[in-house]
Parts: sequence; structure tokens; C-alpha cells
Amino acid sequence: MKNNLILGLYCKDLRSACMASLDTENGLETGVMRWAGPGIASALHQILQEAHAINAKRLTVLCNHPGLVNAFTSPVRLALPDVRKEGKKQIPCGNEHQWAVARALCRYESWRIVYLENLPKAKELWDATLGTVETSGN
Repeated sequence: MKNNLILGLYCKDLRSACMASLDTENGLETGVMRWAGPGIASALHQILQEAHAINAKRLTVLCNHPGLVNAFTSPVRLALPDVRKEGKKQIPCGNEHQWAVARALCRYESWRIVYLENLPKAKELWDATLGTVETSGN
């Protein structure tokens, strides 16, 4: 059996928390990784960078963010990186982070991202680490 890394990714207010488990021939090992910070696709990219050391062959991401899940389910539809012009400035826009995630996913023999609302451990981590951070009200 090949190691399967399972990420529970809870996203809210442009911040994310992740709890990871590793499914091996010896059983399920929970809590192999914990991560919390800003972003959605950028957060998943950072998580995948840190998870590279785990050396899993397969990846399953359970995520409550429909936009992220939709971007990475068949057919994969990533936002093209682009720039917009404001005066004389060229400002990056689009979603370069989704492309970074796509490159990181290439390290796995197989991967899938599944929409799931109920992610209690990841939500608990989000509440504990990010829930008290003030968000700017526009």
C-alpha cells in the first residue's frame, strides 16, 4: 500500500487551517501536520510545500471552499495569471497561487480534491489560531 496523505483544509475569511493524517499499511496516523495562516490557494501551496517531507505517494484534500475544489476537479480550470494596468503600474492579478498548487500536485502519483463542509478538526484549529484575528471591514 502506498502512503496516502489526507489533508482537511478549512477556509474562511481568506484564511485557512489544515489538519493532516497519513494512511499507511500500518493504519491511520492522525495529526502528522498542522498549519494555519492567510490565503486559500496560497495556503494550500504552502501546506503542500511543507508536506513534501512526508513523502506520501497519494494525496487527498478535503476542503470546504467550493471555488478551490471546483478549480481542481475534472476538468481542471485554473485562473490564468494576468496583469492589469493602473496608470503606469502593471499589477499582477488572476490566480498565480492556483498554478503553484498545480505544480506541487505533480509530485504525487495520484491526487484528488473533494468538497466537504464538515471538517471538525481543521475548523477547531482555525477557531483556535485564526478565529480571534480581526478582519478588516470594507
